[in-house]
Amino acid sequence: MNNPDDPESPGGDTDLVDSTVLAAAAERDNRTQGQRNHDAFKKMLETVVGSDTLGKHRGQPAIVVATMTLDDLEAETGIATTASGGTLPVRDALALAGSNRKFLALLDNAHRPLFLGREKRLASAIQRIALIAAERGCSRPGCDQPATRTAVHHMHEWKDGGRTDITVLTLVCDGDHAQVHDGEGGWITELITSETGPPEWVGRVGWRQRGTDDALTPNDTHFPDRRYQRMVDERRE
Repeated sequence: MNNPDDPESPGGDTDLVDSTVLAAAAERDNRTQGQRNHDAFKKMLETVVGSDTLGKHRGQPAIVVATMTLDDLEAETGIATTASGGTLPVRDALALAGSNRKFLALLDNAHRPLFLGREKRLASAIQRIALIAAERGCSRPGCDQPATRTAVHHMHEWKDGGRTDITVLTLVCDGDHAQVHDGEGGWITELITSETGPPEWVGRVGWRQRGTDDALTPNDTHFPDRRYQRMVDERRE
């Protein structure tokens, strides 16, 4: 049973396997008792982890999240980092992905997210992790609500064909989320470009009210270092 060196060896519950198949597998099994115990324990863990019966955190199942650069992924070398700060070789991370639910987070060499794909909608859990790291809280200018009190918002609404890619998502608290709409007084959320904002804001999420000529503005409330630097620059001027 559960012999990784025998492709014909059955696995799982013995009650569901024909007795003659079990007997034949036992005849071919040259492992020690310790090896059999190891392989049985490994199979048990794989079965439990893949059963979707484990506990959840914020509605999401417990999963392994490993990040690596695009260069490391293509070369299959280097070190991947887990969400808890642990590390493992990229080859091992790819091996883990082979038999488990897959979520793909690609980073450039500056560790900025390039793209976040998903096999299932549960990938939004990883998108949220990336957004928490990037934005720290609600993205509306002046809002001090932390990431734990926000929801993930599509800058281009999902119902209107918006994509669930990390480059077009942002964190918004419940109160401000209700302010993003197409009606009078509603707010717009867009990525700031070189044409719509200063260089230091390019690539960030900006807000402006519909029907106004106001510039798109990001939220620096969660970044005291940015506010401090802006104050220093203003004093120097």
